[in-house]
Amino acid sequence: MDGVFATVLEVVWDTNAPDSDPKIRSSFVETSRFDPCPVLKERTDRAYDVLLPLRNTMLASILPTFRPLTSKNARGSLCTMGQLVCSMLKQSLWQTKSHSTAHIDAVILMGGTIRGNEDYPEDSFFSLETLEAEIKSDEVVGFVDMPGHVLAAGIEATHAGEPIPGWFQYDDGIKEENGKVTMVDDKPIEMDKLYRVATKIKDLTNGQSPPLTKYFKENPQLLPSKGQYINIHGELMGFFARGMFRKLWEAAGELIPDPEIVAEDATHPVNMERIEGRLRLSVLDRDDDGYLTVNDIHYALRDLLGLSVDDNYKTLAEQVHACADISDTGKVTVEDFEQFLLKMPREMKFQPKWQKAFPDPLPDLNSGFETVSGYNSAATENDISDNSSNLHQFPMEGPFLKRHNTEQTELEGMNGKDSPPTIITVSSINP
Repeated sequence: MDGVFATVLEVVWDTNAPDSDPKIRSSFVETSRFDPCPVLKERTDRAYDVLLPLRNTMLASILPTFRPLTSKNARGSLCTMGQLVCSMLKQSLWQTKSHSTAHIDAVILMGGTIRGNEDYPEDSFFSLETLEAEIKSDEVVGFVDMPGHVLAAGIEATHAGEPIPGWFQYDDGIKEENGKVTMVDDKPIEMDKLYRVATKIKDLTNGQSPPLTKYFKENPQLLPSKGQYINIHGELMGFFARGMFRKLWEAAGELIPDPEIVAEDATHPVNMERIEGRLRLSVLDRDDDGYLTVNDIHYALRDLLGLSVDDNYKTLAEQVHACADISDTGKVTVEDFEQFLLKMPREMKFQPKWQKAFPDPLPDLNSGFETVSGYNSAATENDISDNSSNLHQFPMEGPFLKRHNTEQTELEGMNGKDSPPTIITVSSINP
């Protein structure tokens, strides 16, 4: 990807003197001096057209910390795309904790892992195409423990000297000053502390970082087995899916009646979690069949969150569906929603900065959308599924109406504040 020069190599020999040595001459030329072959360019453009559906599938927005977003010169500098990928990977591993790992202190990836060589426009988002272009689908990471002095020396060795064999990209919890690592996991580095690091294991012993190669060749027992490796694509797709489902969950909560009001008018004792679960499910259940399908989620991503999605490529919706199916039955049912209400899984929790990476529900405005005002508040929990047509009026396109905190709005009006109403989500779980 960094090939800006080409070698022109001439090998000339005398056909009349076959035993004589050939004359060899070489020179470097800048590739920008040459126009692309029209035939090859047309074929290349046609081949890249298969990525268009990926380009239209938004996975996350880019936080200001990582702008301007670029993967240029990833082998020779810390680039924002490298830092973004490492940071998202760290957040995802913090969420799942499904790999029998302790707290992940750092994620470091050699620059060659970031392959796009692209300057992204200011209004860009992280798409499926971005993921495919920047990271090979078979890239994996493992987990190792290393002392702070080894971690620091390993990073610093790739950030100085000639020739530079690679350049460690790292998450935004690591900081350098004057070529020295000063912070790890957002805290001052402790040289004798053991840090839990996620990285490509082969980069620890291939010589690109001499301090790491020396340490792990002397301590091979510290390296994990291949069975413990985690695929980067798979881990990040889980991260995106969890973020999107959390936002869909919040959007559904803004469109339902207050479950407590429903419970007050019930004629017999009710299960609050089941009532709220059915109400939320009814909002997202586009075809009203009693459970969520991939298509339901695909169109909810578009219509409730305003995501750019391609109807011919539903990979994100499939991932969100798998995330929501916590009972692993192949269907997302009210029982799954009850489980979220009873105990929001750790995987759904995000550090505050990452909550901003996923789109909030669309703003109020949709004259063609019927809210759930036609819902019979006296219905019991057993009636809810039968009266779902009163609950389920899904917007075909555009934004949707939110429920507002009117008490807060009136208070702000009394105080003379000219600010938009606070948006609340009805839920029986801790935020």
